[in-house]
Amino acid sequence: MADQADIQASSDSDGTRIASAPFDTPDGADIALRTSDNTIFFFKKYFLIAASPFFSNLLSDATPGGTSQGRPICPVIEDSGTMHLILRLCSPSHITMEDFVAAISSHPVLSSLDKYIMTEAHQRVVNIFQEGAAALIQESPLQAFGIARALGEDTIARQAARQLLCIPMDKWTSSDKSTIINVVTGSDYHRLVQYFLRCGQAAHDTAKIAHSLYGTCARCKSPKPKTTWGLSDGEPEPNFSRLDDSNSGLRLGSSVIHIRKNTTLSYSDLVALQKITDSGDIYRHCPGTRELPQAVVSSICEMSMSACHKGVRGFVLVKSSIDSVLKAMYKEIDEAINKVPLELGDAM
Repeated sequence: MADQADIQASSDSDGTRIASAPFDTPDGADIALRTSDNTIFFFKKYFLIAASPFFSNLLSDATPGGTSQGRPICPVIEDSGTMHLILRLCSPSHITMEDFVAAISSHPVLSSLDKYIMTEAHQRVVNIFQEGAAALIQESPLQAFGIARALGEDTIARQAARQLLCIPMDKWTSSDKSTIINVVTGSDYHRLVQYFLRCGQAAHDTAKIAHSLYGTCARCKSPKPKTTWGLSDGEPEPNFSRLDDSNSGLRLGSSVIHIRKNTTLSYSDLVALQKITDSGDIYRHCPGTRELPQAVVSSICEMSMSACHKGVRGFVLVKSSIDSVLKAMYKEIDEAINKVPLELGDAM
């Protein structure tokens, strides 16, 4: 959306711009604030004095620097975008989350509030953000993260970072380039990148989608005798069963399912198996991915059905049990990601 301060109500003959509503009229105002980009804001001194000890002292001692439409001018070094939100925060003006995010992401509002010692206005910023954070995390997690860090709301920042795992890293800059420049600090961006990479590795290692010769089929629950095949002298026997030479399995998280039984995999089966095992890379590139693509799930079902069940009823049974296996794998991935720490230093 357009910045509110960029929508000017009028302009004086000398090029001075008049701010947009509600600061565009001298009626009821007793001061005119002139910003660094030569924009006049008509305002009530009462609100400034009540909101800021800085302005309380300034307005009691300062000599007016001219007038605008009969109101004494007080110059400020902020631009119009910054001042527009600050004055709305200091007065009983409704502020939408959309307006708030646009201003915070484009202008140094928070540092100006600190400079002017506007404690209550700063708390209003925190309240607005807390109320709208959940929606912003879903819509723009990078913005939510940056604003949360700037406000010291690290719990919200961690929630936003977790949601950011659902967006491939190469999409971050294309969707939120201005946010990276104006809101997220360089050190925090580096922390986010490292967190994303660690979560991606944890998710991939937990999914561990691969062809397997070991395990008990979670589909048909067929028990397999333990074996010492392939063990060197003195090596302890593994705590799992080996699928015999006529069987092979597919590992999905901590579970294994049959994909071949008393048959040799055809070339097309091998191609399908390769696509299935390659699907685990999804979690490296986008660790927040909740589910495998349906095409991959269908391939898993078809290969497992040829080993455990036949026919239409067989597919229904296989699909149901595969869904259960995948659900367990997704839960394991979530638990692995939950263990990955996001180290946050002091907010700047």
